[in-house]
Amino acid sequence: MSRQAAGMRAWILQRITGAYIALFVIYLAVLFTFAAPADHADWSATVASPAVTITAMLFFLAVLLHAWVGVRDIAIDYLGHTGLRLAALTAVALFLLGSGIWAAKILLLTVHS
Repeated sequence: MSRQAAGMRAWILQRITGAYIALFVIYLAVLFTFAAPADHADWSATVASPAVTITAMLFFLAVLLHAWVGVRDIAIDYLGHTGLRLAALTAVALFLLGSGIWAAKILLLTVHS
């Protein structure tokens, strides 16, 4: 695969994840405007719904992918030293992986509560 094709794939991924993030935020804004959970029990019931759990997991995955592509592009463009770039990308990847595991744990614990 050419480098140009990889750049186009990253560009498309940024647009798809950005669109999903925007749609999910609009969904949350509408939900909280017209049917806001009144207390913790309502909130737990809302999040425990399989549809909300799946869309929330997809949201967190989209945020993590969006962040990874953005940070990777910045690192490639502005970190000239290969070792520094590798260290920075490794740190970011570990942070994003930990954040994804944390988000999944929170959502799965909410479903099982």
